[in-house]
Amino acid sequence: MGTIRVRDIAQKTLFQHELREQLQFGFWEDAMPIDHWQPWCEADVDVAGPNEPVGRDFDCVRDRYELTSRALLDQASGRMLTRVKIMLTFGEKLFPVISHLYGINGEWTGPPTDIGEYEDGIRAEIASILPSKETLQDVRRIIAMQNYTEQDLVNDLDDLRITMRRRLSSN
Repeated sequence: MGTIRVRDIAQKTLFQHELREQLQFGFWEDAMPIDHWQPWCEADVDVAGPNEPVGRDFDCVRDRYELTSRALLDQASGRMLTRVKIMLTFGEKLFPVISHLYGINGEWTGPPTDIGEYEDGIRAEIASILPSKETLQDVRRIIAMQNYTEQDLVNDLDDLRITMRRRLSSN
């Protein structure tokens, strides 16, 4: 297992909560070689400190992915934008809970309505953090106001494309 060091929390969010899924099960699932996704999905993701280089410290069989592909953006940009906005607004601790308030395309859905232990657990966790409908609506408004645009997304994905190709020295 290795580490990929990215520039900021937005890029970490994109890599951890979208690109890994796309590499293994989504957009690039049929790419060759067949195991191209493994080092990326097994790697730790760190945010670079000031003046620290970005890149990866592991070998991989493939490091060229068109992360700004129009087809990928058409499919996943809404979800990616929402995920980054949640992370920028609420941080890593609350991200798993708050992200359950949004659907597959990044649209607001509110607490899960399915009946089951998993959904009940998520609803209970959301209710403990956000006890009223007004609080839920405040969360929705705050995330919508977060200043992270589609151009920011494209810039981050383009930078991640370069970062994935960059090998960190082992000094």
